[in-house]
Amino acid sequence: MPMASLSNLVIGTAKFIFAPIERCLNFNRSLDENMKIMKKLLKELNTVKEDNELRISAEIHGGTMQTEEVKIWLDDIKRIKTETEIIEQKAGEKKFLSRVFLGKPVEEKVVELEAFLRKGKAFLGMIKSFKYIIIGGGVTAGYAAREFDRQGLKPGQLAIISKEAVAPYERPALSKAYLNLNPKEAARLPGFYAVLEVEVTDYFLIEQGADAKNIFYLRELEDADKLVETIKKKNNGNVVIVGGGFIGLEVAAAMRINDFSVTMVYPEPWCTPRLFTPSIAAFYESYYENKGIKIIKGTVAVGFNANANGEVKGVKLKNGRVVEADIVVVGVGARPLTTLFKGQLEEEKGGIKTDGFFKTSMPGQELEEYDYLPYFYSRSFELSWQFYGGNVGETVFFGDNNPLSPKPKFGSYWIKDGKVVGAFLEGGTPEENKALAKVSRLKCPVENLDQLKKEGLLFAIKF
Repeated sequence: MPMASLSNLVIGTAKFIFAPIERCLNFNRSLDENMKIMKKLLKELNTVKEDNELRISAEIHGGTMQTEEVKIWLDDIKRIKTETEIIEQKAGEKKFLSRVFLGKPVEEKVVELEAFLRKGKAFLGMIKSFKYIIIGGGVTAGYAAREFDRQGLKPGQLAIISKEAVAPYERPALSKAYLNLNPKEAARLPGFYAVLEVEVTDYFLIEQGADAKNIFYLRELEDADKLVETIKKKNNGNVVIVGGGFIGLEVAAAMRINDFSVTMVYPEPWCTPRLFTPSIAAFYESYYENKGIKIIKGTVAVGFNANANGEVKGVKLKNGRVVEADIVVVGVGARPLTTLFKGQLEEEKGGIKTDGFFKTSMPGQELEEYDYLPYFYSRSFELSWQFYGGNVGETVFFGDNNPLSPKPKFGSYWIKDGKVVGAFLEGGTPEENKALAKVSRLKCPVENLDQLKKEGLLFAIKF
């Protein structure tokens, strides 16, 4: 036999003999990585399994056929878990031959787990029916869900369709102590923990804003969390707050407490013009300036300067000025999203119009009338104010609004047609705030405005 042929025969025989050994060695090398993947898939599969079990118990899956398919899938999961446990036990023995022979079964098990996971998720994606659906996951949804629970709602009967994939929470807290990095004073968001088996779905998530980094629009929990992380990284620096409403005031205070240099920019002649009178606003502007916050009024932000890394470094104003900034927070308000109901329900002032029974223009079930009293509050630095009712009519100011006072306390009544229709109080006690809420709700009569100014809080307390 020629030498070349003999050599080829030897090489071919060697490849034939050693190929299985090489495959085993490859399986052994990839075993650890595949074991990690297998454990991760099994953990995810267990979560999907629990979700499907919950929906089976609540009879959420549509149709008997689908329910039976899910039950079969759940039974198969038990088998897979048992087989996986056996594999993990053998792999834990650390024996080379055992590990070699486990390589292929583990690889096959990973493929099987992936297939079962896809199927389980497909079951979860089936059309589900609910007795009640709340569109929007804000604070109103939380209170509504809690009331449903009090009324005896059963698990699986209510769905909350929300842009945010979190349980409803008190949104005003985002611009208050939630931004405080002091662990003793930092606030966590109060949520609603009624046991409802409420489903929260994340959808319609569209982020808008300037291209520069570190520009924030504080509207949702995710926005606040990103801002907190940036505050930690920046460790002081320059902050520009665009907007002079309550969000702007609260975030400005939080940033100053965190030792940032803060500048507020807003186009109005005074802060929070939709609620504050000039005399009320003058107090807060002076107080903030005494805390070291710069205020630029009568102009707007028209653009941003960024460095080579794309991070914001300045805010360009309409008056030509550029304000240095390492962080920008835009707090310019929001509008209700009512597009879904366009042409179906009567709208007014950008929202869906209802009567005192919360009925829309669409016929429905009779409800008890809701005695609604508009209410708003804010906290910043050592300040705390509350407002009740409406800010229409003549205003009667009272109290001490000296920004240098150790404990300023002042307020205002709004009088229309000889009656109190609204009231504002800074620095009030719980009892005093309740008194102002009461006179606003009752629309207490006022005979003499000068006398009302002299009495101040005493007018409300006597009712």
